[in-house]
This record gives sequence, C-alpha cells and structure tokens, in this order.
Amino acid sequence: MSSYKLIIGLILIVIVLGLSLTAVYFLQNGFVVQAVTPDYSTAQSLVTATGEVRLISEAKITAPSSGIIERVLISAGDLVEEGQDLLIYAVDNWQAELSQSRLELKILQDNLAQLDRQNQENLRRINTEITQKEAQLAAARLQEREMEQTLVVQENNLRKNLADQ
Repeated sequence: MSSYKLIIGLILIVIVLGLSLTAVYFLQNGFVVQAVTPDYSTAQSLVTATGEVRLISEAKITAPSSGIIERVLISAGDLVEEGQDLLIYAVDNWQAELSQSRLELKILQDNLAQLDRQNQENLRRINTEITQKEAQLAAARLQEREMEQTLVVQENNLRKNLADQ
C-alpha cells in the first residue's frame, strides 16, 4: 500500500512540475495572438422544419361604404398593423359619394340659413309687437289717470253744488 501512495505522490509531483514549467514558459515568452481583420459577407442559410401553423387572432373588417375595389394591398396571411391601408377603392365611386355628400351639406346649410333668417324675422316682429303693446298699455294707464282726475273734479263740483243749495 505504501508503494501505491508513493507512485501516486510521484505522479502528482510530475504533473505539478509540468504545469509549472509550462506556465513559466508562457509567462516569459508570452502568448502568440494573431490579429485578423473581419470580412463582411452575406450568409445564406435555408432552414427546413416541420411544425404546425396556427392562427393567433382574426378580425372581421367592414368598409365604411360600398364601392368597387380597384386593388388589394395585402395577401392572405400578411401581418398588418392598425391603420394600415388594406385596399384601394375605385376613385369614381368615392368622387360620386363625395360630390353627393357636398351637395347634401350645401342643402342643409341653405336650410339652416333660411331658418336663421325666419328666426330673426320672427324675433323682430315679436319685439315690434311687444313695443306696440307696451305703448298701448302706457296710453291706457295715462287715460285711466286722466279719467280718475276728471272724476275727482266732477265729484268735487257736485258736492259744491249740493252744498250751495
């Protein structure tokens, strides 16, 4: 058993001594490093794999108006972002709808202007009637005061005549 320990001890000493000598050699001579300038190139690789393709989400879209589609800008399976144009309508339909909408807007604006004019005219007429009625009321009150004064004078004259008799 003792010879076995001796052999293992000698092997360990040889290994430690070998590593030490190697370290001293590299520390004195340094490491050899070669500098290389990288080249840029396009790497092309083809990856083939098997698997299952599943739909993550689906959305139904509707157009705000009907018309003829001139061109579809996406294909089935394309990834789209919010706000991205999906298709182009034929211009003629949009122009016709735009013209129709502008005509309807003009008619509504004309109707509104007509109603505004009528409203202003009605307000003027009502204000005139109010002014006339206030003038008539003031005249009636004045006439009432005059009649009351006349009545008082006549009553006083009547009393005086009765007192003189």
